[in-house]
Amino acid sequence: MSGKAVEKAVYLGTFAHSKSLKELEIAHDAAIFVDESGKIVAVASGVADEARAREVLPQAELDREPGEADPDHQRGRLRHHLRPRRHLLADHVLDLAQHALIGRCCMDSLAPDYYRDAGPEESIAHTRATIAHIASIDPTHAIVKPIITPRFAPSCSSQLLTGLGKLQKETGLPVQTHISENKREIDLVAELFPESKSYAEVYDSHGLLGPKTVLAHAVHITDEERALIKERGAGISHCPVSNAALSSGMAAVRTWLDDGINVGLGTDVSGGYSPSVLEAVRQALMCSRNLAMGGGRGGSGEEEVECGGAVVVADLGGAKVVGMEGKVGAFE
Repeated sequence: MSGKAVEKAVYLGTFAHSKSLKELEIAHDAAIFVDESGKIVAVASGVADEARAREVLPQAELDREPGEADPDHQRGRLRHHLRPRRHLLADHVLDLAQHALIGRCCMDSLAPDYYRDAGPEESIAHTRATIAHIASIDPTHAIVKPIITPRFAPSCSSQLLTGLGKLQKETGLPVQTHISENKREIDLVAELFPESKSYAEVYDSHGLLGPKTVLAHAVHITDEERALIKERGAGISHCPVSNAALSSGMAAVRTWLDDGINVGLGTDVSGGYSPSVLEAVRQALMCSRNLAMGGGRGGSGEEEVECGGAVVVADLGGAKVVGMEGKVGAFE
């Protein structure tokens, strides 16, 4: 890994993590030890203070610098799926050892001139520049990895989507975009891409729907789209805070999970009001309960996601959706 060295750290507090959709573990008065690479290497419960932590955890792993007692050194290294616009962001998250997928947002239509690229060639050139920059600072993508980022179908020409699809095939990089957040957007996509049967098919026909694709929202996807997403192995980023704040609708997360679709939790702070993943967990629970109280989309009322299930979507599910399972998402 390149970039600024990460100091060892011990984090004390109460921590929750999920082992499955049915099993939620809460560790009270726990200590989590993080090594120089930013990896959790030990977890111990029943640790009320740092003195006790030193007794419980291996002494060799607790040889910390005095300055680490400073609260400023105790900030958690959050793992987010970010949508940046500058190479500076990649530099910054690498310095913090914060795992991130970073993509240059591409759009060449349906936006003011000052807010979009002049054409597909410019979008793709900037994307290649971002990919090259990240490769120069983190060649193995141990911490920071590029992600191909068409903003969403309405703001991308067919030529741009085609070019990004070819770029994905060339590089094997993941893709992040946005799908079916509200009904007006779906109508617009149908108008702009009349040759496609659905919003999901727009991405599929341009080579952008696959096992490395992350689709934000998906509030109003049809049964046929859901089947296509599952068939392609794509994942969905459920953004309940944004969906509620914009009155977009309530996503049928329970249905996705029951279908075996990979689901993670997103904050989408441009549309929502909080960058907190914990707030997104709360709102995911409320969204599923509201759907269940209303009889659910299928009339069965079986839309509710349990508390443990919501945490799974936030951690294990999120890790799987962005291809980081085994690195983040659980203590094991």
